Amino acid sequence: MWLSFSFCVFLFTECASKPDDGAQVQIDDKVKNERSKSLAVFGTLVSPKLRASQLSFEKAIEAIVEIANLRSEILAASDQVQRILEGAKKVT
Repeated sequence: MWLSFSFCVFLFTECASKPDDGAQVQIDDKVKNERSKSLAVFGTLVSPKLRASQLSFEKAIEAIVEIANLRSEILAASDQVQRILEGAKKVT
């Protein structure tokens, strides 16, 4: 399981930053390389179901990162609205 965790951390750090297209190609190569390393643990003949589950896991991690970023933006906006309302109460 440590391979999955390290790959998860790798994806999280790579997805958290939004690189330009040139860097995206480099990241795609890193992801492919890391994916092949993690599947190599199971031997040379890896089942299609295992490959499919790995892709599903990667998509889930990307979705989790996006959800976490959106949550952070929503909380920041909520704090800003709260400060504006508190400022309006002090004025009146």
